[in-house]
Amino acid sequence: MPYRLSVNTEEGYVRCDLSDTLSQAEIDSAIAELGAIRQEHGISHILCDERDLRVPPNDVVGFFTARRLTSGPFAGIKLAIIRTDTTKERLFEVAASNRGATVQVFDDEKKAIQWLQQSDT
Repeated sequence: MPYRLSVNTEEGYVRCDLSDTLSQAEIDSAIAELGAIRQEHGISHILCDERDLRVPPNDVVGFFTARRLTSGPFAGIKLAIIRTDTTKERLFEVAASNRGATVQVFDDEKKAIQWLQQSDT
């Protein structure tokens, strides 16, 4: 499976580790699992580590994924994305932000976690 989800209830975020290449079905499955975790634990912060993702989803997939991750059960999420190349997620970041999500792309895991833990006000 090219993704793994875990819940860090102490620090208040869901961690999503992506690897290899993601199909649309796998993206849909991960989003469904994230929604269930969010409902169960009431967590609105997500840390998405894409450093081991061999082939990032193209811009069209990124746009529609951003749209899904900012509506319904995901409204108001705070999402930190970790990538080795931070210029690759700009369309996703803009699309999600335009729909009310708080999204930022990082190349450093510690900085991403610190940002997630900052007050949302």
